[in-house]
Amino acid sequence: MNDNIRLSGLDPLNVMKYAVEVLPATRWAVGVVGLAAAAAIIMALGKSPIFAVVAVTGIFVAMVAMFIFSQLLTITSTAVRPVAIVLMWFMSITFMAAVVVVFTSAFFNGPWPLRDSLFKSALAARAGDFGHTEAAEAIKGLSTEALKQIVFLNDAHHKVGYFRANSNMYVLSSIPAEVKELDAQNLIAWSRPLDEYGEIVSRNGLRLIFGEVHSPQEVMIDRSSPDFEALKSFEYRLNNQGLSIFHFMLDTVIKQLEKK
Repeated sequence: MNDNIRLSGLDPLNVMKYAVEVLPATRWAVGVVGLAAAAAIIMALGKSPIFAVVAVTGIFVAMVAMFIFSQLLTITSTAVRPVAIVLMWFMSITFMAAVVVVFTSAFFNGPWPLRDSLFKSALAARAGDFGHTEAAEAIKGLSTEALKQIVFLNDAHHKVGYFRANSNMYVLSSIPAEVKELDAQNLIAWSRPLDEYGEIVSRNGLRLIFGEVHSPQEVMIDRSSPDFEALKSFEYRLNNQGLSIFHFMLDTVIKQLEKK
């Protein structure tokens, strides 16, 4: 009957106090709720995702440390105390290691590329907010190096090979592996089908290479050959989808700079 009276009205504060009285361990659940609220505040007020992640991690570590020490103080049995001390040190070292990993990953991008992951998530979210769901999915499937390649490519046209000045000597370079990755996500526009260009190159004794670092290949091409203009004019660039990702990247960086 008293319990019913104490719980009348379903006042959340009264329910919480009563739960702690009945089961003291519930106070840790209340602590988790407070932690979640603190995390939400940090994420809302934080000037960057890195700051928010580090701050939330610090809260978690503080909570766990407080719990361990509070439990240790309640143990009086000499048989259990050594085990508790070992557990305390194990948990303390584990969480200290976790803090080091998170901090180094946030500020130095290693051993876990946290900074790159956060930027990619923010970029995909921004693309999704503007209704570019295909671009958002493409961003999630790209490596960090491929995203950097998008910045390098920007809205310019890029040649794979070129003719030396006043010469019929054609010089062919390799295509960055990241460009192939971008092409797999349908983000590259070629001036002519890549397979067709590869056949022309092969017909003239050259080899189309992706990613490998090597000396440029050279071959003399007769100006009267139909391959001359095909080789001279071949180029690639970001297509509309790739350009939209490039602009989202610029916009995301500008927004981050504005918050600082």
